[in-house]
Amino acid sequence: MIHIYYGNGKGKTSLAVGSAVRGAGAGINVLFVQFLKSNKSSERKILEAIPNITVTACSESYKFVCNMSESEKELAKAQAHKQFTAASSFVGNNHMIILDEIFSAVDVGFIPKDALIEFLKRCPKTTELILTGHFVSTEFLNLADYVSEIKKIRHPYDNGTPARKGIEF
Repeated sequence: MIHIYYGNGKGKTSLAVGSAVRGAGAGINVLFVQFLKSNKSSERKILEAIPNITVTACSESYKFVCNMSESEKELAKAQAHKQFTAASSFVGNNHMIILDEIFSAVDVGFIPKDALIEFLKRCPKTTELILTGHFVSTEFLNLADYVSEIKKIRHPYDNGTPARKGIEF
């Protein structure tokens, strides 16, 4: 089934991490792919230590796309394409694929929207797909079996508090 967790609230990646842990605990092979994030995200360390979970490599450092040079954007786009290809080859029975921030990668043009739609349509029903991001088009929402919007009410970042290790990254 296809799960979509989106919105501007905190908790989408945490929800995806919890799903990965639950799936691995049930003996499901899990592929955890993060887009637009670096290897510095704290959840990666523990996920890599759990049997049945494969975590794809990210860049060592990652800027917000709006702060990237054109050459950095090209490198990030190539990395996103490589990660998306890895997800496509992982499809199979009793598998879970988590594409964390995939919709953000689509929004900035690193992953073609049509390629993701095609991937979702051809993925067998025996593969559990979990996708996160900020903004999601109706086309994706219509393909999903589960849809949850995570809405921000308040966040310390709005008052100038930077992201904190172990909490936001």
